[in-house]
Amino acid sequence: MRTPQEVSGLFRRAESAISEFEQNTRFSVSAANELRYAGRHLADYIALEDEERKQACLERAAQHCERAIDDSLKLVNMQVVSSIRDKERLYSLDRLKNYSALAFGIASLIAALLSLIGGA
Repeated sequence: MRTPQEVSGLFRRAESAISEFEQNTRFSVSAANELRYAGRHLADYIALEDEERKQACLERAAQHCERAIDDSLKLVNMQVVSSIRDKERLYSLDRLKNYSALAFGIASLIAALLSLIGGA
């Protein structure tokens, strides 16, 4: 059985995860929606008097908070993977520049050697 304090803690963790993520990157609509749904169930919990229905609302609110946290973590993981891919692309471009400079140097050396041989 969930307690109001547990759901409150989950709600704060989910909100914090969403807030942290949206400050650094794209905003997570799915995580924000899950948090909204949790808030709605918490509002229902406050308004209800039947203990069984109140507990059902707490359980649903907790599940939505957990999904919001999961959605935020998935987006953070996607961002990390994307960042790694971006760095790999930049590294590949730098290597291509180096190879291009090396190829130009070799071509220049060959041209110089050919002019020396041809001039002799």
